[in-house]
Amino acid sequence: MKDYHFIDVKEGFCVPRVIKLVLMRRRLKEISLEEIGRNIGLMVPKSLAKVYPNSIVSKKGIFEQHFDEKKINDFFKRYNIPLMVKHYYFTNIDKIRKLLGLFKNEDIAVCYDFPTLANLSGKDRHWGHWSLISDFNDNELILFESKNNRKYLKTVSYEEMSKAIKKHGKKKLGGFWIFTKNKSFRKTKRI
Repeated sequence: MKDYHFIDVKEGFCVPRVIKLVLMRRRLKEISLEEIGRNIGLMVPKSLAKVYPNSIVSKKGIFEQHFDEKKINDFFKRYNIPLMVKHYYFTNIDKIRKLLGLFKNEDIAVCYDFPTLANLSGKDRHWGHWSLISDFNDNELILFESKNNRKYLKTVSYEEMSKAIKKHGKKKLGGFWIFTKNKSFRKTKRI
């Protein structure tokens, strides 16, 4: 089981939080959440500009996340961080198990529709969220979260996660994000 540090963040900063936690676990560079957010294309509503100083403020007044695999990898290069990230969109449970098994020693994040996984109802209640996978077995994933001044683990089934990834969709970059120090992504051709 991977143990991550506690970082309490306000809404909308789950992606920078995941990247910072990966950097901390691997004892790499110390970079602020705001700096990570700026570098990967995160924009905050004006109402949260004081909560996240030095962030880019959205002209639309909403959270905007204009990141992708390339922007995150460019961020790593710009800061001389010896990491790479690759995105995989899988909803087939056997393929998910295979992917996680191939990269079990790496940091793995998952992007999914939060209300679907949290069983929140309402047709307008859909937004993405990133969590780190602390551990997994044949039946479930153990997600690392930190909120309200504490860290905790949330256990979810593959079926629940598959449904939440599918709901968020490939276009919105739902799926798995593998962080690795080497170019071992060639292994995934076997999936």
